[in-house]
Amino acid sequence: MVQNKKYFLIWPLHMEQMPNNKAANASQDLVRLINTYAPHLLIKEKRILPNTSIPIIQRITSAQDYPFKNGQQSQTKGSVVWTDYSIYYWPLQLYLWSIGSNLSLLADEEPDWHEVSEIIRNKGSKQKCVEMDELDRRYDEISITHLHPAHYHELYRWFGEGLKEIGYQAFDFFMESRVGEAAWQKAIENYLENLTGLSDDLRQGLLNNYLKDFIRQ
Repeated sequence: MVQNKKYFLIWPLHMEQMPNNKAANASQDLVRLINTYAPHLLIKEKRILPNTSIPIIQRITSAQDYPFKNGQQSQTKGSVVWTDYSIYYWPLQLYLWSIGSNLSLLADEEPDWHEVSEIIRNKGSKQKCVEMDELDRRYDEISITHLHPAHYHELYRWFGEGLKEIGYQAFDFFMESRVGEAAWQKAIENYLENLTGLSDDLRQGLLNNYLKDFIRQ
């Protein structure tokens, strides 16, 4: 089973040097694109590189929106700080399949973000990020299924807007069986079965290795 690898977008882990203006602009454009079409994929994170500083010449010549700054707080002095965005392999792969792409990402390699961007732009639909209050409201509608509310939020990271229909199906299955875990598993399986590119083995692997952790009672 392919691991759920984590990718950073602003300063990717494979880049040894701090991104320059051009690379930083490209990364920020990628974040904006994903935030427009698949905001559930993005996880905002504060990062810090200790024992480093940006030279004064570089600070002067950097664009105003350059994301990397010298730390100013007592706990960040002598460090470079920035806001990054991370994405996990499987939620990204599931999203690409959900919009009709047949691209299968290689987990041991950094994705070709240009190719991914073109697919999202051409096949995706613009979506607003579902805020926590709205997620809580949607959860309240199906809370009778006994899914933990924190797990509902985690599942949103995996399925985005698809979770709304998954939740309604889980509710219907629960009203028949009164078994929450089985109802959610059946609803998720139904969703995954409709994704082009996801084999039976992969579907079972995702359920057993990742998704069942969120639906266990």
